[in-house]
Amino acid sequence: MSAELILYAVITGVILLWLRSVIGTRDEDGNDRQRPNPYSENYKPPQKKKSANKPANQDEKPAQDGEGKKERKTVEQLYLKNNEVHPDIDNKTAERALTKISIADKKFDVGHFLDGARTAFEMIVTAFAKGDRDVLESLLSPAVYAAFSGVIDEREKNKQTAETKIHEIESAKIIEARLDGTTAKIVVQFVAMETHAVRNEDGEVVYGNPNKKARLNDIWVFSRDVKSDDPRWILVETRDGEEEAHEKTAMPEAK
Repeated sequence: MSAELILYAVITGVILLWLRSVIGTRDEDGNDRQRPNPYSENYKPPQKKKSANKPANQDEKPAQDGEGKKERKTVEQLYLKNNEVHPDIDNKTAERALTKISIADKKFDVGHFLDGARTAFEMIVTAFAKGDRDVLESLLSPAVYAAFSGVIDEREKNKQTAETKIHEIESAKIIEARLDGTTAKIVVQFVAMETHAVRNEDGEVVYGNPNKKARLNDIWVFSRDVKSDDPRWILVETRDGEEEAHEKTAMPEAK
């Protein structure tokens, strides 16, 4: 066995172990024993350099003279009692909707949700580039999954591979929210620095530039049944943030 084959086998084994730890395994009936859940309180993503816009982990050190108290309070406890706007919420209309969500789901927390949304953003973008359908299927609605899978199918048909790297999520802000019955929807605007490229079977770049960072503005809509035992928020829609900025249509506020 050549040195190249041995190295390839080692790398493949490491990747398989990592995927097993992230996406779990399936039982004899083909059902997931453990699905990736960035919203679980037990989910611990790899430690990364914290963004300047991300609140510090309050468990790392005690708050001093009220420092960090805002993050520990729910939306209805603090932000609707004065004119202050939550730093991660774009407007008061969204705050009112989030208050309804937090009343319907006592465990809902804006900071925890956004931490999970950031992690889900990275997981989905990475899985889409790698063509990892198992991860995508567990975090996307059937319609969004079908669209993503269709693009992956086309890449595979053309013998192309994609590579995407998220260098930094500069911001993740809630711009819209609503609660219809028990179905909550939260719209998050992500601004991230990324590099992206698509290569043909010869390794030549046919789209993008792996060495040039680009600031991308994406708007994702997450949904969840607040009465469900499953804490995951599923991605049900994606929008182009740049186009949205020119023609913004907010979701009507539920009555």
